[in-house]
Order: sequence, then C-alpha cells, then structure tokens
Amino acid sequence: MVPWDERKHVKDIKALSTRDDMSILDKAGNSFAVDGSTFKKYQTIVIEQEQDLFDKGDKQFEKLIYSSDRFISAYLYDADYAFVQSAISETVFEEREISKEVLGSLSKTPFKTSIFGKRDYAIKFNPGRIVYLNNSVIMAACKIWFGKPFFKAVPKNHLLSFPNAIEIKQMEGEIVYVHLFDKISESFSPESMYNQWKWQEWIDFDNLEEKYCFP
Repeated sequence: MVPWDERKHVKDIKALSTRDDMSILDKAGNSFAVDGSTFKKYQTIVIEQEQDLFDKGDKQFEKLIYSSDRFISAYLYDADYAFVQSAISETVFEEREISKEVLGSLSKTPFKTSIFGKRDYAIKFNPGRIVYLNNSVIMAACKIWFGKPFFKAVPKNHLLSFPNAIEIKQMEGEIVYVHLFDKISESFSPESMYNQWKWQEWIDFDNLEEKYCFP
C-alpha cells in the first residue's frame, strides 16, 4: 500500500459521499482505499498500513480528526488481532496468515464446534473485539480518540477518569485521547488484554451494544 499522506488524501475523503468508495493506485499497483458505504449518514474510514509507517507519531491522523467538526471516534489498532478477536467462525481467518501469538489470544474464548468441525467463538468474551454501533464503532485499541458526539453515549469526564491508561488527556477541540496500552505489536499480551478488558468494563461495551447497535 502507498504510505498515508493527509495532504493528498484528506480533501478526497471529505468530498467522499457516505455511499461511495475510493481507491488510489500508484504505479506499482499499491492501493490506498476508503470505504464510505454505511447504513447511516456517516463515514467509516479504514487505513491499513505496515506498522513502520505509523512509527512517526500521530500528527497526520490528528490533522484528519481536526478536519471534521462531526468527528466521533478513531482507533489505532493491530488489524490481524482485531480481525481474529471479532471473527465468530475460525473459517474466516484460517486461510489468512495470522501469527501464533495472535491466534493464541483466543485460547480462553468459549466456543462451539460447528457441523463442519470448525470452532464458532463467543466473541463477546474477547477483549479486542470490534463492536459496530449505529453511528460509530467501539473497541479497546492501543490508541483511541473521541469527539463531542461520542460524549452523548459516554460522558467526557467518565472517559477522562479511566484509571488504567498509559496516558489519557483532553486535546484541542475537546478531543479525548486515550493511550490504552504500550505496544500495538503486543496487543495480545496478558498486560495489554487486561487493559482492554478494563476499558470494556469502564465504558460498558455490553450496554452500548444493546442501546446503539444496528437492529
């Protein structure tokens, strides 16, 4: 994939309809893609890159966040880990090259064996799962940003008072920033997963999913 460049891509994203997709190809065939199609009038933007492209800090992502006065939430996370933690059936990821460490994060997840002999997981018990709400998503990612609309679901002061984060603060424009655990590459570690569980409990994932999840 081509490296994320907010100078090149933010204008295109802002112009993107909630029902459009966008893909940019470079000469080598690498792609930058945005999926704008959703059930409601908001955009879900997924930028997937190799980890070393994220190691220069969060400035570019914060510029994108500040570019919209309707920003709800953003998450910096390990795509393989979140994918495995959110997959109900192992058939979804068994053909994908997933590390043993990431697959090991399911070792304590309850499951049933399907008629095809495959595991169907109870992902409600996974600390790193993604939950899709009717105007946002929630997850216990390595780094998290929340905007004003999210405070209608979870009050800002409650977010700021979470005791287990490495860092938590209010930024420009009332954005709340949460650095939940240390290394994104170790999302599956016992320490990281403990903080993920604590975050799920703190903002009450189960209640938010019941109140705001798609019908």
